[in-house]
Amino acid sequence: MTVSPNQNKPLHFIDIHDLENRVAETVAKVSSGEQEFVITQDGKPVSRLTRYEPQPKRPKQTMVFGEFRDQIEILGDIVGPMPEEWYAKEDDSDEELF
Repeated sequence: MTVSPNQNKPLHFIDIHDLENRVAETVAKVSSGEQEFVITQDGKPVSRLTRYEPQPKRPKQTMVFGEFRDQIEILGDIVGPMPEEWYAKEDDSDEELF
C-alpha cells in the first residue's frame, strides 16, 4: 500500500481479474472517499480508480453590445458603390483587380 500523491488517501493495488469479481465493493470504497485503487494487469499498473470530483461550473459569459468597441478598425465601405477606378478599366480582364 502506498499513499496517493494528490490526496493523503491509501492507494491500493488490485488485479483486473479481482476487480471483475469485486467491482461493487471496490466502487463503494472509492465513492465513499475511503480508498483509491491502482488497477493492474499482469502485475503492471494500467489504470487508477479514484472518486469523481465534479468541476465547479464557470459562470456563463454573455455578449454585451459594444464589447469590442475600440478594438475593431473599419477600413472602408463594403456596401457602398465601387470606386471610379474599378469602372475606368478599358478591357474586361480582372487580372489586376484581384
